[in-house]
Amino acid sequence: MSKTLIYSLILILIISSFIFFISGCGGEGTSSITPSINQSEDTGDAEINVDWPDEGKEVTAQVIHPDVVQIVISITGKWIKGTREEIIYKGTTTKKISALPSGENQFEFTGMATGGNVLSHRITNVTIKKKETVKVSVHLGVSILDTGFFPQTIPVSKGDTLFWKNNDSVVHNVVADNSSFNSGDIAPGAEWSRKFDSEGTFTYKCTKTGKAGTVTTGIAPTPTVVPGMVAIAGGTFQMGSNTHSIEQPIHSVTVSSFSMGKYEVTNTEFCAFLNSQGNQTEGGTTWMDIKDDIFCGITGGPGAGTFTVKSGYENHPAVYVSWYGTVAYCNWLSEQNSLTPCYGPKDNRGNDPSVWRTKNGYRLPTEAEWEYACRAGSTTDYYWGNTVDGSYCWYFVNSDTGNGNNHQIAGQKLPNTFGLYDMSGNVDEWCNDWGGDYGAGAITDPAGPNSGIYRVKRGGSWADEYGYYCRSAARVYGTHYVPLGGNPDEKGASIGFRIVKGDGGNPGNGYSFLRKWGSHYALYSTRRLATDSSGNIYVSDLDNHRIQKYNSSGGFITEWGTFGTGDGQFDMLKGITLDNFDNVYVTEGNNARIQKFTSSGVFITKWGSGGHGDGQFYGLTGIAIDSSGNVYVSDHSNNRIQKFTSSGVFITKWGSGGNGDGQFHGPEGITVDTSDNVYVADSSNDRIQKFTSSGVFITKWGGIYGSNDGEFLESIGIAIDMSDNVYVTDAYSNRIQKFTSSGVFITKWGSYGKNDGQFDGRDGITVDFSGNVYVVDNFNERIQKFTSSGSFITKWSIYGNSNTDGKFDDPYFLTQDSSGNVYVSDCFNNRIQKFTSSGVFITKWGSHGMDDGQFHDPTGIAIDSFGTVYVSDYSNGRIQKFTSSGVFITKWGSGLPYGIAVDSSGNIYVTDIDNDRIQKFTSSGVFITNWGSYGSNDGQFFDPTGITVDTSGNVYVSDSGNYRIQKFTSSGVFITKWGSSGTNDGQFKYPKGITLDTADNVYVADYFGNVYISETSEHIQKFTSSGVFITKWGSNGNSDGQFYSPTGIIVDSSGNVYVVDSNNDRIQVFAPSP
Repeated sequence: MSKTLIYSLILILIISSFIFFISGCGGEGTSSITPSINQSEDTGDAEINVDWPDEGKEVTAQVIHPDVVQIVISITGKWIKGTREEIIYKGTTTKKISALPSGENQFEFTGMATGGNVLSHRITNVTIKKKETVKVSVHLGVSILDTGFFPQTIPVSKGDTLFWKNNDSVVHNVVADNSSFNSGDIAPGAEWSRKFDSEGTFTYKCTKTGKAGTVTTGIAPTPTVVPGMVAIAGGTFQMGSNTHSIEQPIHSVTVSSFSMGKYEVTNTEFCAFLNSQGNQTEGGTTWMDIKDDIFCGITGGPGAGTFTVKSGYENHPAVYVSWYGTVAYCNWLSEQNSLTPCYGPKDNRGNDPSVWRTKNGYRLPTEAEWEYACRAGSTTDYYWGNTVDGSYCWYFVNSDTGNGNNHQIAGQKLPNTFGLYDMSGNVDEWCNDWGGDYGAGAITDPAGPNSGIYRVKRGGSWADEYGYYCRSAARVYGTHYVPLGGNPDEKGASIGFRIVKGDGGNPGNGYSFLRKWGSHYALYSTRRLATDSSGNIYVSDLDNHRIQKYNSSGGFITEWGTFGTGDGQFDMLKGITLDNFDNVYVTEGNNARIQKFTSSGVFITKWGSGGHGDGQFYGLTGIAIDSSGNVYVSDHSNNRIQKFTSSGVFITKWGSGGNGDGQFHGPEGITVDTSDNVYVADSSNDRIQKFTSSGVFITKWGGIYGSNDGEFLESIGIAIDMSDNVYVTDAYSNRIQKFTSSGVFITKWGSYGKNDGQFDGRDGITVDFSGNVYVVDNFNERIQKFTSSGSFITKWSIYGNSNTDGKFDDPYFLTQDSSGNVYVSDCFNNRIQKFTSSGVFITKWGSHGMDDGQFHDPTGIAIDSFGTVYVSDYSNGRIQKFTSSGVFITKWGSGLPYGIAVDSSGNIYVTDIDNDRIQKFTSSGVFITNWGSYGSNDGQFFDPTGITVDTSGNVYVSDSGNYRIQKFTSSGVFITKWGSSGTNDGQFKYPKGITLDTADNVYVADYFGNVYISETSEHIQKFTSSGVFITKWGSNGNSDGQFYSPTGIIVDSSGNVYVVDSNNDRIQVFAPSP
């Protein structure tokens, strides 16, 4: 956790060392630069180009010009990151410093290149000769195009000046509907501005196009905030650690199911609350400290409707918030969403769990809930392992504390297995509990002492020097760790919060999607790939409608996307690229648009539609980004290139159909070199064309359909390395060709085949910062990695075969042991896979064959109270028995065993599908009894499949061909039945898997012996043990909560339902809805 006093002093020193100031700049280690100045005749602007030196060296630049109006500082260079040198930033970044004071004709600045930072982000002010400070200003603006005003509606504060800029090639105007303002003609490229001194709503239009816009001033309406929540299944874990005395003793804790905020509460969310309620005083302090510093993201106040979020801080965590401010926010948010608040009124919040647990509103997490959610099933110091890892958390070493991004945009790091972001690091998070010592015994739903002096904070922050306090078990309260303690009125730059929601003591009958894992194809019909500054690989997975992210060795990191037209959904993924900040841009063919995401898949923005106009597309393919963040797109069937800003504002276009210079026939891949020249794979013209960033033709090569050096059989993918060498995937000759930036042939590699270095239909290609080349080998269903000269390095499969851990090919049934581990029969891969309850792969065993431990279509799987695993080896006609780690014990049987279950005495029940009967054995395979025959009468079967046993020893069978469930005693005496053919409630269409919930959770007072049945009508139904219908969920499809032939099903001790979604080759988990 943050050592507030110490770190405050450190921060002051760090920040002060990056202020820009006047300098004569002599002395050791200083290199003086006299830059060339490019002056515009129209505006009198000047430009300084600075090449930063090595780490620790200072650089000075000076401009002397009599008419300087605006200074543009461009910075390029190589930066030092950690202990090894990496190029993490390339190209040029421009920062404008506006309006030097009258009479000044000279200014200087001094900066220093430092480890792990891009210095262009540190230029926040300059100091000129008279010691006057000129701040960089970002003004409010509306872009004018022939298609309308962007944004169409913009809120401003009273007294703000709003600018309209004509980004079109023709004249426009801005005319108020009430005649209160009229811009007159605004020429192409020109701006017009107006100051809004009065409150109200102002509508206006361009009289030349008829397009309309709106400006709102004054108190903005309070938006309803609906937070993104993740359902957390309850369970038992070991809380605490032996690392520090206040984390001891380690003890067993059980928590009930709840939902938790996916991210920490952001400035945008908290600002909406302040604009509704104002910044009130409680506990002797305001709910939030509004500070004019680099940490606070909100300005204004203290009254309602006066707060705004600083530009660029919208998705940062809200900081400087007291504990009182967090619970006030929770109550307000509950009321906004028609829920019952958990806390009392201001100055009388209360802390009685017997009261707030009966409410269904939002609240702070208890310590136990927080640690349980943070660990996400892990037992290590951090939820990813035992050492700090900057890919999961922000802490002092990897946080840019000098430029205001000290707490970084939420969601930029990898989530834990529950899908929660920034549980470690970023900001300390307030919990509900008063601080106090742990007890030694097992406990359920602890909520801390009833009273105290200090509230608890968890998670560590960006100010944690070594990440020590980012551990899952680390806690802060009182004088423990932080000198200032955890008084409820404490506020700080590294303190924020996230929220939870319980069920209010009234769990419903519904079920909500919780998580999933597995797939048949790791990647299927892949098209393009790109690499980020850390060497991670992003792949557009066309037929699975998703983006997948891997490390440079092929290790899976994350994925996002489903089929559809919504934000974050895809239809015909094509091109993919990343900007200098590792934001991900993708093109979609059928949705005819560009989508932009963070590196972890959080949606940012989108633009585009189908058509032939500016900003419209017809067959999108390649995409690339230059050093200024401008986006270039191959508009395939329109035979042109379009250029946009990073937010999607159209800039220019070039190209038409044909084979002349600057014409295209199906442009595909596109890339940009270090000078921002644009290279296009002109696919059906079998050539590469090179242009300036504005589309002026420079050169071309190829143009001959052939397989000689420099010829192409349809050029598709194109990439460029840091030396501006060009790599092209030559589609039908199954090879890679490498050229200089002017088109001189260097080398080639590849041929048709399946061996290393051979290809069968390659498409996407990218080059990392070390010069390694990654190629999508489509029909071989893999990615191959090479050196820059074509030497093979490694490969990884993109098909879910028997060599791919965690992927499935027609999984059938699953079971769960007493520790919550899940075992899955991976039928067509002829193996068993074992996972944690959150889907983390543990082990596997089996292969195709008839020997002991081999399988031919394993289907049913069950586990006894000792952890022994029984498998129905269907096509081998036998039962096999294993230890929990897959060691073979014994086997028995013949015929076609399908489903399998174990009772509390260890007896084995098997559905003998070929003989339409049930067989019962001892745990060692000795036959006990059987019952059943072919037919539709009571006790007869037509394809019995799933089977399960309740706590009284009664046996339930999915009588699939008869569309019903039958219930028997343990000796086979018929008890009851229900079901018929159909899709109504209580009817079935070939039911298969069947399971029961259990009484293993000691506090399950409302236990009914509910039966869950999965069926091929693609939904789950739930009944009482006597067959009375309760609820159902699911439909046909491959999105979360949809199924394609669900088969196996189990329910854990917390009531979470695990379903084998067979033909989607995955496991889905559902939690009872609060």
